[in-house]
Amino acid sequence: MVFIREFVPRAAIAVVARTLYEEPYLTLPMRHSIVSTSGSLDVQYAWKHRSRWHSLAVQASPQDQPIPAGSVEEFLTEHYWGYTRRSNGGTSEYGVQHPRWKIYPVLSSRIDVDLGSLYGPAFAHLDSQSPSSILLAEGSAVSVHSGARLSGG
Repeated sequence: MVFIREFVPRAAIAVVARTLYEEPYLTLPMRHSIVSTSGSLDVQYAWKHRSRWHSLAVQASPQDQPIPAGSVEEFLTEHYWGYTRRSNGGTSEYGVQHPRWKIYPVLSSRIDVDLGSLYGPAFAHLDSQSPSSILLAEGSAVSVHSGARLSGG
């Protein structure tokens, strides 16, 4: 998994990520809503970039499920090492710890994002594409541990 740019709501998070890990974090105004009923779990995340609100929303089953072993969901969520390109051309590795997450089966989704604006012209064509999968995971606190330089300067 590669993160082209990561959006966070607080400047301190972005400063630490950029300074210690040279990760491409950007601070943006953000909002979210989570509405749970007996029939659905409705989740929406939105962020403001260049005076436009972008958003991702899902309607999911309210019943969580364990992530199946060997699944795409497991591949995407169960990572315990992060790697980052350093400004000197090298690569660093750092540890990431979190409990195993659960998922909520997605019933429907809505994407209102201008990918060209967020990530550059090379990504603009993706605005007309449908995603091959959509995942809603419970998430948790995550601990990030200092790592080691693997290559370069």
